[in-house]
Amino acid sequence: MSVRPIPEAAPILTPHLVVSDAAGAIELYARALGTRETFRTLAPDGRRIMFAELLLGETRLFVLDEFPEQKAFSPTTLGGTPVALHLYVSRVDEAF
Repeated sequence: MSVRPIPEAAPILTPHLVVSDAAGAIELYARALGTRETFRTLAPDGRRIMFAELLLGETRLFVLDEFPEQKAFSPTTLGGTPVALHLYVSRVDEAF
């Protein structure tokens, strides 16, 4: 049996977002964009989200809290971000 380099039904690219309040971001994305959370793992500290998977239509997003000890910093800590995400929606005024 051979192992597939890309799992079946997995997208080739999945945004992985490090944020300063993952739980709050997940709630915001659900309200504003209609995302659905499929999975969440908490860090050993029981507070921070180590990994969460969201679905936006057929698109997967990974969201997690900052982990400075692993050099995973949010745009809030960095003072900005070099990343931009472009999302097409059918009713832009409602989404905004």
